[in-house]
Amino acid sequence: MIKTQQDLTKAQKDLNDQLTKIRTEVANSEDKLRTEILTINTDIFKLQRELEELNNQKQKIKNSEEENNQKLNDRTSELSRIFMTIENLNQICETRARDCKLDKN
Repeated sequence: MIKTQQDLTKAQKDLNDQLTKIRTEVANSEDKLRTEILTINTDIFKLQRELEELNNQKQKIKNSEEENNQKLNDRTSELSRIFMTIENLNQICETRARDCKLDKN
């Protein structure tokens, strides 16, 4: 009976040692996972900030493109008006030149 009790005591001690070892491993694993989670969250935050900056740059480029397109349209309209004015003046000159030739004949 003493030997059985000693065997049980030794088995219980071995089980307690194994349990302590497993608890330590679990605690270490939890710590590593927490660290990885913090690292991942930090990376996510950095990427979100980069995305926001890229979106801001994209919007600035879009705004600049719209502004340049508007300037181009305005310039095209201005050149069209100038061309039409030149055409009108040319027509007036041609008409007067014809009238002058008719008057001389």
